[in-house]
Amino acid sequence: MNDEGGAMKGNVIDIARAREANANSSEAYRKELQDILVMLDEFDIMVQSSALNLAMTGPWKEWSDAQVVDSMVRFDPQALGDCGDPYVKMLVDLYEGILELRLAIEGK
Repeated sequence: MNDEGGAMKGNVIDIARAREANANSSEAYRKELQDILVMLDEFDIMVQSSALNLAMTGPWKEWSDAQVVDSMVRFDPQALGDCGDPYVKMLVDLYEGILELRLAIEGK
């Protein structure tokens, strides 16, 4: 075994130092997960916007052009993914993967 952080020398284990090293590692890990959540929030917005913009300039262009400026419309991810454009579908799948990852991290 390695002598990581000086917690172990030969067959003698310094429990206090081992716990301290583990606590620091766990704190760093939790911080990293929090940083990932922030990044995923930003990425999620970009992916959703990209999927919607692509659909509205492609398969939903006619509908989009008929909407009043500043209209508010709620989009269902499944309906967006079913618009017929394979790239929009891939973006929706990516969005769903991001959501699944966020939920998994938040559940830790």
